[in-house]
Amino acid sequence: MARSKKEICIVGHRGAAGYGFPNSKTAFEAAISFGCCRTETDVHLSSDGVVICHHDPDFTRLEHVDKKIVEMTLDEIKEITHPDGGHVLTLEEVIAICKGNITLQIELKAVGTPEAVYELLQKHGLLGDTVISSFKRELLEEMRTLDPTIRLLYLSHFPTNLPFQDLKKINVEIIGIKATKAKQEHIDAIHKQKFKAYTYGVGDERIGKKMQRFGIDTFSTDFPQVFLLDSE
Repeated sequence: MARSKKEICIVGHRGAAGYGFPNSKTAFEAAISFGCCRTETDVHLSSDGVVICHHDPDFTRLEHVDKKIVEMTLDEIKEITHPDGGHVLTLEEVIAICKGNITLQIELKAVGTPEAVYELLQKHGLLGDTVISSFKRELLEEMRTLDPTIRLLYLSHFPTNLPFQDLKKINVEIIGIKATKAKQEHIDAIHKQKFKAYTYGVGDERIGKKMQRFGIDTFSTDFPQVFLLDSE
């Protein structure tokens, strides 16, 4: 069943990465200004246990730093700058930008992130609203042991052979698949199993309209303004 734009939760990907460097202050502020229902970020842990918002496990593509995030201290990471001059953000800094303005969707990328993220969300009173996502089911399982009600989103690279029964055991709410691989039958299968359906990688209005026709519940995009300019 097709949904109207009002019914679809549009998530700003890595802030709203089409309007600022991914996971930067500018990108998160863009997601807020466009009225996204959530903004997404990716997290790793530094060597001194700080939650860092960055997609890749290292900074090779940013400054050719040949060290993984988990091998670097926060002080070392803060020496790295984005192309816009900003610095790599911690999750605590992203919370400061977003709290009271927009709901967070946090993708767990690495071992150790569930507990560290849980502690920050608990500290800031955000456990009830935040959506926790991951391609790694074991990280979602760990988060579920920490909190019995936090919202979980399982991400899959493939739209078929989804582990529905295993996901039900940890009370996953949402299943996400890549938009360019999604078909009507995949969305219907997710809904039939009583999960909400999410697609990531919606790059343009054509794909967004296709997701709308499929009856998707939510999707993420670098360019949320394209979908939030009008209500239909």
